[in-house]
Amino acid sequence: MNTRFQIYFPFASKIFGNPLPAIAVLFFAAVPAALLSVHYSMSLVCLAVSVYMVSTQRRFIDYILLTPVNVFAFYLFTGPSLGVSLVTYANQGAFNYGFFVHQAVSCVTALIAMVCVNHATRRLSIFRLPLNDPQFARDVLRPLILLGWVFFSVAVMQMIVGAVTGAGDRGYFGEEASVQFFGPWSIFAVFPRLTNVGFFLLPLMFFRSSMVSKGIIIGMFAVYFLFAFASGSRGAFIFPLFYISCGIYLFSNFRAVKMDVFALIGFCILAPLFVIVNEFRTSAAFQESRLIDIGQRLSALADRNELDHLKREAKGAQVLGGRLITVHDFLVYEKTPGIFPHVGFEGLGDFYWVWVPYFFARNRPIQQDAYFIALQYREIKYNPRSRNRVSFNADLYRRFSWPGIVVGNVLFFSLFGLFYRKVFDILYKRNALLGILLILYTFSYFSRGPTNTVMETWWQWAYEFPKHLVPILAIYYASKWFLRYRPRGLFSYKMG
Repeated sequence: MNTRFQIYFPFASKIFGNPLPAIAVLFFAAVPAALLSVHYSMSLVCLAVSVYMVSTQRRFIDYILLTPVNVFAFYLFTGPSLGVSLVTYANQGAFNYGFFVHQAVSCVTALIAMVCVNHATRRLSIFRLPLNDPQFARDVLRPLILLGWVFFSVAVMQMIVGAVTGAGDRGYFGEEASVQFFGPWSIFAVFPRLTNVGFFLLPLMFFRSSMVSKGIIIGMFAVYFLFAFASGSRGAFIFPLFYISCGIYLFSNFRAVKMDVFALIGFCILAPLFVIVNEFRTSAAFQESRLIDIGQRLSALADRNELDHLKREAKGAQVLGGRLITVHDFLVYEKTPGIFPHVGFEGLGDFYWVWVPYFFARNRPIQQDAYFIALQYREIKYNPRSRNRVSFNADLYRRFSWPGIVVGNVLFFSLFGLFYRKVFDILYKRNALLGILLILYTFSYFSRGPTNTVMETWWQWAYEFPKHLVPILAIYYASKWFLRYRPRGLFSYKMG
């Protein structure tokens, strides 16, 4: 009998179900690839590691695509593998020490994360959702649908408010809002990891709604997507599309859907969009228009004089590769300790400031320091609208050299594995609704990883996670009191 993953992903299931042939081919191909560039060879090694990582997630993958290990594997493929390959191609195969170290370190630490998380969850049962159980629909799916409406509406309102105020505008009109820490848009940033929950739940809402509600959902999504694309932010429209796809897989019973085909078509469409949006948002027509004037903003796409150089193949590879890499770790590996010495525990003594809101202490020490570290290594001026950053691995190296990377990753992901196991213990044995709410929270790691720099990782788990527990518990208790939900573990429902 075919598993759910085999039905929805018939081609991918052949690779991940028996990964050894694919891994062997990739390792053998890495040898001649080194003759062109060592980066091509390392990219194939990264891809082989990614394939193996996904193949270890069989107990979850019949419903959950965004397990932490799968997320690590995805970013190992898109950044150190595909991203570095594209930049290498644009640079005509030139060797870059920083990129080589970035690829090697990413491979090793991804395997560390996989081993730690898989070890902690090795005794968990295979994850299944009783979507056809009427009691499960009343207890769990009904409050999730209501929650989806709330957060999807919040996401649409956030986009509209950002367009009106300029907070979501990457043109000249948005410059003033970018330097203001508080404004009408601030209320939508209080719980950033829950904002996208509405997109995960959108398929569930759509599948179980009336025709009128379906029309409302389509209209709201059209408004959101139009403003998201016109804003010039790639993540604003690409991430929601990916979340919706994961939601379809999690909540759908339509076995005719072959998501392999959709994934391939999606990649072929979105890859060029990375380059197009980059040129679109840097054109004069874009910068001089306002997002709220949607027609004028989109008219910038028709200005071929601005977009002619998209035809230059190397330029497109450089832009797309750079966006896929996302971090400036390679500069840290190149310049430490030669130009910038190792800093050890510098700044970590300010850990207690994470519990002091910025509103009450404007001059507090910087807690989210990934951007400022990247500025230091890039040696450029502060720009509040840029997205420069470095990763957990680069910061560990910057502080404690090579041993720090290994020790730091082992310690963090051992604890993270225990956290992930606890979430499933709650789901399986105690409280299905609360457990699924926590799993939806872990989906946010796709766009906002569980680690950043050392200080930001502390900030995430000492402040941001407890803060997000407040609405999660509020949603749970509201369901318990108003919908008369009685806590039951997932195993108490009838699997269909």
